[in-house]
Amino acid sequence: MSNPIANQPTSHQSVNEQSETSNLAIAQLKKLRQIAFTRETALTFTQSIYLLFTLLKEALVFLWFALCYGLIAFNWLATKALHSGQRAKNWFSALSETKRDKSTAEVVAETGKLIVMGSKAAIAYIMTQAKKQVGLLNKE
Repeated sequence: MSNPIANQPTSHQSVNEQSETSNLAIAQLKKLRQIAFTRETALTFTQSIYLLFTLLKEALVFLWFALCYGLIAFNWLATKALHSGQRAKNWFSALSETKRDKSTAEVVAETGKLIVMGSKAAIAYIMTQAKKQVGLLNKE
């Protein structure tokens, strides 16, 4: 028969195991310090961070150019659609042209034209800036 008390580690054995574990932890900490605080590690981290920010900057510049090209394409399509609609309207009004006083619809239409003409200057400025950004116009 085995004695359960005899199989239990003594307090002396327990202290030795704890000190071995503590020594292993201290040794591992020293090893970590040697690796982490070397000049090569600092250079590697510096280069990694520099590369990361360079990649982010270039990606944002690319997205900016994509946005500018998107604005230019949208403006071109909108201009073509407006010109086509204007030509169709002129053709239709030429077919059914009659002389009469201005109706409420005509006054509203003329007011709308004035509003569109006023906003064209702002849109033209935005489009000019976008074209300059992507290099389609010479920068002044």
